[in-house]
Amino acid sequence: MPYPSDRTTIHLIEEQARRAPDRPALLRDDSCLTYGGLLALAAAWAGELRRLGVRRGDFVPVITGGGPELAVAMLAAMKLGAPFVPVDDTWPEHRLRESVAALRPPLVVRTGPGPLPTLGPPALGLPVLRLTGLAAPGSGAPPVSHAAPGAGELIYGFFTSGSTGLPKCALNGHLGLLNRFLTMSRRFGTGPDVVLQNSRHVFDSSLWQLLWPLTKGSRVVLPRREGILDLTRTVDEIARHRVTMTDFVPSVFNTLVELLDADPGLTARLSSLRHLLIGGEAIDPGAVRSFRALLPEVRLTNTFGPTECSIGSVFHEIVDEDTGAIPIGRPIDNTCAVLLDDSGRLVEPGRVGEIHLGGDCLGAGYLHDPARTAAAFVPNPFPEIPGSRLYRSGDLAWQRPDGLLMFVGRQDQQVKLGGVLIDLLEVEAAVAAHPRVLRARALVHGEGDLRSLVCCVTTDGAPAPTPAELEAHSRALLPPHAVPRTFLPLDRMRLTPNGKTDRRALAELTAAHLAGHAGTGPLTPAERAVAELWQSLLTDLHHALPGPDADFYALGGSSLTLQRLSAALHRTLGLRIAPRQLAAAATLREQAALLSHGGAGPADRTLLLADLTRTADLRPAPGPPPTGEPRTVLLTGATGFVGAQLLAELLDRTDAVVHCLVRTEDQAGHLTELGQPNDRQRIVPVLGDLARPRLGLTDQQWAHLATHLDSVLHSGALVNLLLGYPGLRGANVLGTEELLRLATTGRPKRLHHLSTLGVFPNEPGSGPVLEEDHPGETLPEDGYGRSKWAAERLLAAARRRGVPVTVHRLGEVMPHSRTGAGNRRSQLDLLLRSCARLGLSPRTAAVTDWTPVDEVAAAVVGALRAGRENETFHLLRPGSVRLDRALAALGSLVPLRPVDYPDFHRAVTADDRSTALQALLPDPSAEPDGLRSLFQDARTRFSAKRGTELADSCGLPWHPTTDTELLAYARRITA
Repeated sequence: MPYPSDRTTIHLIEEQARRAPDRPALLRDDSCLTYGGLLALAAAWAGELRRLGVRRGDFVPVITGGGPELAVAMLAAMKLGAPFVPVDDTWPEHRLRESVAALRPPLVVRTGPGPLPTLGPPALGLPVLRLTGLAAPGSGAPPVSHAAPGAGELIYGFFTSGSTGLPKCALNGHLGLLNRFLTMSRRFGTGPDVVLQNSRHVFDSSLWQLLWPLTKGSRVVLPRREGILDLTRTVDEIARHRVTMTDFVPSVFNTLVELLDADPGLTARLSSLRHLLIGGEAIDPGAVRSFRALLPEVRLTNTFGPTECSIGSVFHEIVDEDTGAIPIGRPIDNTCAVLLDDSGRLVEPGRVGEIHLGGDCLGAGYLHDPARTAAAFVPNPFPEIPGSRLYRSGDLAWQRPDGLLMFVGRQDQQVKLGGVLIDLLEVEAAVAAHPRVLRARALVHGEGDLRSLVCCVTTDGAPAPTPAELEAHSRALLPPHAVPRTFLPLDRMRLTPNGKTDRRALAELTAAHLAGHAGTGPLTPAERAVAELWQSLLTDLHHALPGPDADFYALGGSSLTLQRLSAALHRTLGLRIAPRQLAAAATLREQAALLSHGGAGPADRTLLLADLTRTADLRPAPGPPPTGEPRTVLLTGATGFVGAQLLAELLDRTDAVVHCLVRTEDQAGHLTELGQPNDRQRIVPVLGDLARPRLGLTDQQWAHLATHLDSVLHSGALVNLLLGYPGLRGANVLGTEELLRLATTGRPKRLHHLSTLGVFPNEPGSGPVLEEDHPGETLPEDGYGRSKWAAERLLAAARRRGVPVTVHRLGEVMPHSRTGAGNRRSQLDLLLRSCARLGLSPRTAAVTDWTPVDEVAAAVVGALRAGRENETFHLLRPGSVRLDRALAALGSLVPLRPVDYPDFHRAVTADDRSTALQALLPDPSAEPDGLRSLFQDARTRFSAKRGTELADSCGLPWHPTTDTELLAYARRITA
C-alpha cells in the first residue's frame, strides 16, 4: 500500500492542529488540551530542549507516570528529530539509572509531580528538565515551529526484558510507526474517534492509543491510574467520555467479561464502544463469544507484534466463524510474516514454525548491542520479501489453509503474564544476585489468567533469605511486573537425570507449598461464603477450603483475581465491595468482615447495615404517576438555608400549595411571614419531626397528606459534621424512610431528595471523575456523609422498585448570587467572620466549588416542574474559587493582615467568639495549610454534565463566580 515517504507522525499531527486548532485533543478529568494548545506546548518545550543541548539523533529519556505531559514531551522530542524513550518512574533506582545511562543522553526529562531521580552529580551528571503541568517553559527559548525528522530516522525506543539481567532498548523508526498508523486509519476509519489510553505508558501499545488518534483529528482520554486495577472505574471512564475505541490484554478482557456477566447493568455503559483491540497473549474464545453476545456492535480485533517491530504487525478481525481458537491473523500493510524451522527453512502448511517478521514494520535493533541485534535481526534469504533483514520473534505459530496464522507459544525462556513479556533468565539473574542465594530458577505457576511468577532458590548452606528479603531485593533490580509473587527456598535444586533443571518437579513443589498457605480452622458463615469464592478463583484451593487466616496474595491472588472476587460477590450475594477495599483486606477473615458489613467502616457498620433493609417492603402506590406542574407539595427543611430558597422558588415559579414540615410553632409563625401577601395562603405549616415515626404526624394529618400530595421535596437534614452516624440517622436516614412511606401511600407521588457530594469518600486529587449515575459504593468516613449515603441507598432501592425518585447532589452551596446572603453556619461564613473580627487573612492555596443558593433552588424546582424523574443531578456551577479571592474581597472592605496558617490558627484558638470555627480547623502541625483540607473543589472529582444541562434548560446564568458576587457576600459579612 503506497503512503507518503516525506511525512512522519508528527507532520500528520501538525496538519490536524493547523486544520482545527480548537478541537479537543487530550482529555483528563474535566480538563481538555486542544490541538492548538498541545502543539504550541510541544513547540515551546522543543525550544527548551534545544536550548539545553538536545540535537537531532540524541536520545531523550522521559521519566514519567503518564498523563498529558508525556504527550507534550514526545511531540517536543519529535520536532527536534530526537528519539524519545519512556522510562517508568516506578522502576527501581538501579534499573532506572542503568537504563538512562545506556541512552547516553544530554539530559533527562521528568514529567509529573513525582520526586526527581538521583541522576545528577555525583551520579550520572545529567541535568533534569521538569515538565510538570501544562505551562510553557519560563526560559524564553524560541519555540521550534516545524518538525525536523525524516521517515528513515529513529522515533522512539522502549526497554524490554533482557536475559543477561540488563534491560535492552528496542529502537524503532518513523517509517514503521507511520505505516502502522495509516494502516489503522484504513482499517478503522479516518472519522473522529474517542480513544482511551488503557495501556501503561512504558509498553509500546500505549503509543497507538496516545498518538494515532491525533493523526486523524480524534481525541484521547487519559485516565488517572491507581495502584490497583479497577475495571469498574474503566467502564465509568468509557461511559463518561463516550469512548469509541481502546485496547485490553486478554487476561484483563476476560475479567471485564466476567464483570459484565456479574453486573449486566454495566453493559449499557459501554454502548459507545465501536472497536476493541485485544493483544499480548492468547485469547479465550469463550470470553470473546460472551462479549460479542453482550455488545454485538463492537468490532473485536486480535493483534500480535513484538516491541521490536512498531507495536503490532499482525491483525485479525474476529468474526462469527471464529468459534474455536482465535487466529492472530495476517500481516498488516507493507509487512510480512514468515514461518521458519530451526534451520531457517520455510515450514510446510499446518506445521509449527517460528514467526519471522519483515517489511516496513522492522525496527533498528537494540541500542549499543550489536550482538543481540545480530542474533534477533537475521539476514532475509527471500528475494520476494522486501528488506535485507527479518526479525526472529521467538513466537511459534502455524498457518491454516485460509492463510490465517494461529499462535502456539514461545520457544525460549520468555513468558507473557498480563500481556507483558518477561524473560525468566533476567528474573533468575536478579534473584541470584542476592549474596545468600546460590541458584535461582523462575517458573510460571497456575493456569490461564491465574498464572503467576514463582522463583525457587537454594543457598550454599547459609540461612536462606526470607521471602520478604527476596522480594525487597528483587524490587530493587526488576520492574514491578517481573518481581516473582512467590519465593520458595529449597534445600537443593531439583534436576533431571541429564543434569538440567527439572521444572516439572519444581512446579509440583510450588503447588504443594502454596496449598500449605491455605491453613485450617472453623469458619463463620460469612468466612465460608468468601472461602468458597476463593476456592473457585485461586488455583491451589481445588481440594480444600482455606482457613480464616489464609492470605489471599500468598495463595496466588492478584489484581485480576480481586476484580473477579468483587464481581463474584456482587453476582452471588448482591454486595458491591470495590477491589480497592478487598485489596486492603489480605486474609480471609478480613475480607469476610467486609462482606458481613457491606463494605462499611468499623464504627457504625452493624447499625447502618440494618438500616439499609428498612424499606424493602415499599412498592409504588397504585394509580397513574403524577404529571405536569406540581399542585400540592410537601417541603422539608423550609426554615434552612437552602429550604427557604426552595420555598421562595415554589411560590414564585408555581401555583402549588406548599405544606412545610416544621418542628415548632415559632418556625410555623416565621413561615407565614414569608412571600408576598397574596402567596401566604399557599404556605401550610405542618408540625412534625423527621426523626419520629410517621414524621410525628397524627393519623389524620398523615392520611390527608397521603391523599392530596403529588410531590415531596426533601431538603431537611440534620447537618452536624462532629456527630457520628448514630446521632444523625434519626433525621437523615429514618426521616427519609418515612418520606418514602408517605410517597408510596395513597396517591402516587414524585420524590425529589437533596443529597450531598459528601456521599463519596474524600479523596482529593485521586481517582476518576465520577459521573452523576455513579452509585457511590464506598462508605464515606464521616457520620454525616454516611447518613446521606444510607439515605441514598434507601432511595435507590425504591427507585428500582418503580418509585419515582430524583436525587440532587450538592457541593458547596454559597451565598445568594445577587444579595450576598450566606449560610451563617457554613465553614466559609464562620471563617470569614473570624477573619473580619480578628483583622487577619490566612495565606492559603485552598480552592472551593461555588454554587449560589438561589441557583441551586431554581434548578431543583425546575426539575420538579419539568417532571425530571428517576435522575441524579450534580448541581455544581462551572469554575472554582480560590479562597484568597474571597479574602481579597473582604480585605477591600476591612483591613486584613496576611499571616501564615499556624499564626491564624493560634489567633482563632485564643478567640472566645470563634469556638465553632475552632472545632473545624485542622492542627497546623499536621497540615501547614489546613484550609486546603477544609475546602475542596468538587469540580475536580465530579462530573456535572446533567446538572449543567438542567441549569441551561431552566435558563440559569450558571457561570463562574464573579468578583461582584464575592463583594456582595463580603458586604454581608461586614454589615
